[in-house]
Amino acid sequence: MSNQKQDQRTITEQYTFLLQNLNDLILSYLFQGRLNQAHQLLDTGMQLIEEEAWVSPQARSSFLLHAGILQAKSIIYLGHEPTTALATLSQARELAETIDDEKLLINIIDWIGQALYFQALNTSEDEADFQISLQYFNDALERRQQNNDAWSICESIFNIGRLHQNTGDNSQAYTHFAKALEIAEVQNHQILMAEILLHLGVCIQEMGKLEEARSSLMLGMTMREELNIRVDLPFTYMNMGDLEQEMQNMEQAELYYRKAATLAQEMELPIPYIFALLSIGYLHLAQEQPTRALASFETARHMATRHSVSYVLAVTSTAQTEARTRIS
Repeated sequence: MSNQKQDQRTITEQYTFLLQNLNDLILSYLFQGRLNQAHQLLDTGMQLIEEEAWVSPQARSSFLLHAGILQAKSIIYLGHEPTTALATLSQARELAETIDDEKLLINIIDWIGQALYFQALNTSEDEADFQISLQYFNDALERRQQNNDAWSICESIFNIGRLHQNTGDNSQAYTHFAKALEIAEVQNHQILMAEILLHLGVCIQEMGKLEEARSSLMLGMTMREELNIRVDLPFTYMNMGDLEQEMQNMEQAELYYRKAATLAQEMELPIPYIFALLSIGYLHLAQEQPTRALASFETARHMATRHSVSYVLAVTSTAQTEARTRIS
């Protein structure tokens, strides 16, 4: 091998190592709720893969996957449009198909499904289409089953379960969550176990088994706190608050809602912050305190306007109208 070819290979390996470190840092910042810093790293990596011919197709595709993960998560935390995430993941998929990296390709397919799922979550109930994301989830599951990839199989089963949960099929959701949890426990997939336990708790709550739901939610919350998955904790605390409110523990519910709002504001995550404010407002309505409720709703609407989150604006407008009606 000539010195020139050796030098080229060394440079390519160094870029691969650099991009892998960026991938790890992006995920670390994401888990910590430091999405602004994660996006700064994303911009650095994007510039590298666009300008440097030495970057291998595999390293390029892997970085695009991690960029797409951050952009997909930004849909539900920052209110970003899904088009950017879908474009990035589609580009990653094209590269993965070119280099015939099956595992990478499956992960990309799964995350395209998740981006579409988040898009549907952020759409009005009449316009939400979960069927497209379900097609991607089923495709990823089938491929993972063919590869006997148990670690990833439980992720796919969970994704299908939460889709059923959000379309109102609680029975199918429970079945999928129970199966995913069983596999995740065997694989010691702790991050996923925590997420499944939380969704399972909400599922059980819908069945009216409130004490059982509390056990599942508490365990999921504790695991998330111990794993330091801070980005997901505001929604976790809101789930706990919803349960406490249903159990008529209003003071405890408010503590959870305010904990969610404080943490979301600290991490500069507008979407969970807005929903925490809405939760506080609806709690005040339940306590026959419409003036306090209106104050929370108005702050939520201000945040939704500031961040141009149209689907949340409609929710806050309805909430404000309800509070004003109660006051008058």
